[in-house]
Amino acid sequence: MKILVFSLIISLLITVCFAEINMNLEFSFPKLNNGLTGLELYDYNGDGNEEIFAIYNGNTLNWELVCYSSIGDTLFTHIFYKENNSERIKKFKILEDTNKLLIVSAFNNNPSDYDLYSKLSIYDFNNFTLITTIDDYICPGVGASNIDVTSFAISDTNDGKIIFVFFDGNGMYANRMKKYLYAEPEISYLEEYNTIYSNFIYDSVNNLFYSAEFHHDYEYWYGPGGYASTEDDLLCNIKNYSNELVSQINTIFEISGFMHSDTYGWFYAIDYPTEFKIISSSFEYLDEPKVVFYRLADGGNEEMTFLGHYICFSSDFSEIIWEQNVVEVSQNWNIDDINLNSTMFLDQVRYFVNFKFNNDIIVRNLENGEIISSDTSSVNPFIALTKSDSTTLFIEQIDDVYFAYSLTFTASNSDDVIHDNVYAYKICNYPNPFNPITTISFSIQETRKIDLSIYNIKGQKIKTLAQNEFTKGSHSIIWYGVDESDKLVSSGIYFYKLNVNGKTKAVKKCLLLK
Repeated sequence: MKILVFSLIISLLITVCFAEINMNLEFSFPKLNNGLTGLELYDYNGDGNEEIFAIYNGNTLNWELVCYSSIGDTLFTHIFYKENNSERIKKFKILEDTNKLLIVSAFNNNPSDYDLYSKLSIYDFNNFTLITTIDDYICPGVGASNIDVTSFAISDTNDGKIIFVFFDGNGMYANRMKKYLYAEPEISYLEEYNTIYSNFIYDSVNNLFYSAEFHHDYEYWYGPGGYASTEDDLLCNIKNYSNELVSQINTIFEISGFMHSDTYGWFYAIDYPTEFKIISSSFEYLDEPKVVFYRLADGGNEEMTFLGHYICFSSDFSEIIWEQNVVEVSQNWNIDDINLNSTMFLDQVRYFVNFKFNNDIIVRNLENGEIISSDTSSVNPFIALTKSDSTTLFIEQIDDVYFAYSLTFTASNSDDVIHDNVYAYKICNYPNPFNPITTISFSIQETRKIDLSIYNIKGQKIKTLAQNEFTKGSHSIIWYGVDESDKLVSSGIYFYKLNVNGKTKAVKKCLLLK
């Protein structure tokens, strides 16, 4: 009996140790010698393959938009000229349904006293002409290079598009959320809310914005000899916002901590949050769970303990599905070993992956938080991009080249290789955009039960195109732009979802333009 138990333990250890994670190089593309603002995916020419768009800040006179093909070739570069030499591009977003480009930037209107302004600009993505712009005062005394736009989120309303923008500056007075309305062809300012921000997502299923926020309460005092000390009460919370009013804010989860420090270099902390972020997929139309990661500091000076913690919530944060601690001990405040910029949901929101700065990769089951695969890799991406077919591209920079990887892994309790892509199904639609008919094509490797359905941007199923068994090979199904009642649907973004044997294998986006 002992030999049997020992053999079983050895077998399990071998299975876990040899659970592989592979980073597969898909393509590479060149970097300009200027500061990168961000990367976006967008099917610019409507051929079903998403191009990569990058914006570089350029010099004091201009900034540049570069389009790379789906295999990394440079397709075109467009130069935009700045009206203000201090202007810095902070974020950009391609508004796919209107074929517009949204740029968020910051600039100093008066170099002598550093009055800081933000600028929102809308460009026509067909010819890159400026459609509208709005300047908005933020605060005095902060340089444009010392403030960042940590994130923004956009939703559709009957009046137009609601745009939330979070500004994060070195001074507390520069941290705030601003709300705008884009009703073609104008942008107008609505209101603002002061906060210290962590990150921000939009959930179209529940029609709410969710933010993970920091709120500090500082107290300064001087001890003997005039040495300054600081006491900081820090509250981290998750809030939801309505489309209508910033005042309609509800706190749905919070943690709090305390830190004391002085100029002698002595400090101690009690449950002090050093990091706080909501992790979700880029598929805002899915009724998916949300994972919150935060890290707490405890102790003082040379005995500082950092506790990492995961909490998985239901899609509307109404209940906790699971929790898990990740214990780490360090004397270094900058121990952010989990790269949250490239923490992503995989395989249609069944798993999520962590890249760690010590080259460890960990894949966890989203249902219970358990580690199902782990490995080491020389790849350490700074950002992850999710394509409309659910393929995730992990982007790493080496010198002046960006490398794009996909990921495959073997679960520790299974011999099955799990691909974070749907290349095996080769699903696409043509034409895209379309009016009102498009053909959806896919291929399967063997006979399977197929469910192919159309969903609107709110995640509601509007049309079942197929629900039966298909043989091995390629297949095409026409969608005539109608719902279940055979009524023509309105212009907008729609999604087609391919289920194989009851499991979601692909979700892709299409655009109906009338």
